[in-house]
Amino acid sequence: MEKIFSSIYWHPILAKALVAILCLAGAIWVVFEYVNPAPPSTITMATGFRGGAYEYFGKQYQERLARAHVTLHLRPTDGTSDNLKLLLDPKSGVDIALVQSGVSNSRESSGLLSLGRVSYQALWFFYRGADALDNPKLLKGKRIAVGPVGSGTRVIALQVLGASGVNATTATLLPLAGTAAVEALNRGTLDAIVFANPPDAPTVQALLRHPDVRLMNITRAEALTRIYPHLVRLVLPQDRRS
Repeated sequence: MEKIFSSIYWHPILAKALVAILCLAGAIWVVFEYVNPAPPSTITMATGFRGGAYEYFGKQYQERLARAHVTLHLRPTDGTSDNLKLLLDPKSGVDIALVQSGVSNSRESSGLLSLGRVSYQALWFFYRGADALDNPKLLKGKRIAVGPVGSGTRVIALQVLGASGVNATTATLLPLAGTAAVEALNRGTLDAIVFANPPDAPTVQALLRHPDVRLMNITRAEALTRIYPHLVRLVLPQDRRS
């Protein structure tokens, strides 16, 4: 039986063009696969203690990323200091974290990149009592929750309290935060809470409406921003339901 062989002939220019296209396609594949890989579908974020501002923000990111089919795992921590350690440890499994300003800088945490500021966090001073207090120095001798060791809130709280002479010698500073601190204030085992949370956080809203708890309006807020440049004076409108 006679065999029939078929051959395909290419014009030299067309053949060179085809080879160039294949090489270009291969180069593009290498770039996207190794140099610029696709965004991960699973991310781990270090937040903070339960009931705190970072957990609140983390849950918001979790909901929004889920709409884009990205799974966000939230890892509770004691706060900013723990978050920095996890970010600097390549074996921690943490990809991103929320960190409070004023706690570190580019020299102390080299190698980390900031995606930008998330929001302002108001520093709240809630206390029990009938008298209207307008200066942190009036908390001398009181039992004050300033957040756990390692939290960014504790660092900022100690700075602000310390500027008014309130420290571990002149007051009882307790490592409570979030819902645990609120419960202690409600029981009367605490006199005041200092913590950073957005205005619409559930803990803030609950304390604003508590009949036995008052919010301190700090008259020296502007002076504190001159002492600590990472602080910003915020004026919040009064809630019409207050």
